[in-house]
Amino acid sequence: MRIESVGDGMSISVDDMGNAIAEMLSEYQVEVTKKIDESSKAVANQGAKKLKETSPKTPKGGNYAKSWKAEKTSGKNVGEDPAYTIYNKNHYRLTHLLEHGHATPNGGRTRAIKHIQPVEQAVIMDYENAVEEAIKNATE
Repeated sequence: MRIESVGDGMSISVDDMGNAIAEMLSEYQVEVTKKIDESSKAVANQGAKKLKETSPKTPKGGNYAKSWKAEKTSGKNVGEDPAYTIYNKNHYRLTHLLEHGHATPNGGRTRAIKHIQPVEQAVIMDYENAVEEAIKNATE
């Protein structure tokens, strides 16, 4: 028995329908994964750029702010889910101290400078929106 599609001239037998559906789903998965990876990279780079802009800077030049990087940490091999990490390459020890404050030698505390959390929340929202778009537009 054969089933014919009138719109695009494609015909398929009932016996081959399962394989055809599996192939189409596989192509869709590859396209979604590719678009999510592209979106992830863009969102991670935007996050690193935003942290460079909003991080505290010293009058000496702001080396802490300049050290933010975005790097692909997984998904480099076929079949792995892509993941990107935003981190401070040279001054990673300062991130927690600046974000949350710390004790001083005289018994006081420094004030917290919230610069990571707002960017983190924005990156999460941007990533969720990018994934939704990738899923919706994968077949286009």
